[in-house]
Amino acid sequence: MTAVPLAAKIFQDDALRAAIESDRAYFEMGAMVERIEGGEIAWLPGLSASPGAVVVHRVRPEAVAVAGDAWIADTEARLRNLGAGLSRIYLDSSGTAADELLRRAGYQPRAEIAFAGDAASRAARDCAMIPVQDPQDWERKLQFHEEASERPDGRSSPAADWVAIEKARIA
Repeated sequence: MTAVPLAAKIFQDDALRAAIESDRAYFEMGAMVERIEGGEIAWLPGLSASPGAVVVHRVRPEAVAVAGDAWIADTEARLRNLGAGLSRIYLDSSGTAADELLRRAGYQPRAEIAFAGDAASRAARDCAMIPVQDPQDWERKLQFHEEASERPDGRSSPAADWVAIEKARIA
């Protein structure tokens, strides 16, 4: 086992917290946000059938564990009512009783990748961020996503749906 210096550990923790907060802000951009027991549902009206448009997040695992199967049933019922095509639940922490409860209900954990620090800075030098400002830019963005093998969130959805989600988030 390799020991991680305290300064590196603090940076990793801060970078992880910043990445999580960035995701949370992104999920809520242009979305309706509804508080549920132990968390929130953020969804984009009219787009909820697309996997990237609905998320259950800010979920406190202890609330899930206490409510048990009823929490899952209630949350899934609300997602169905919204027309969600996929149930995405982001727990605030892992390694809790909620993990096993969700596994028994058929959920699978998924690791997500975030880039921070020097590697991200180096990558930024090798690419350019181009703002989407007019209809031609949106058309180029659509073409880009049509040519890409998968969506940025790693889920399967039509390129036009992904672009519609992005438009809704900045509206």
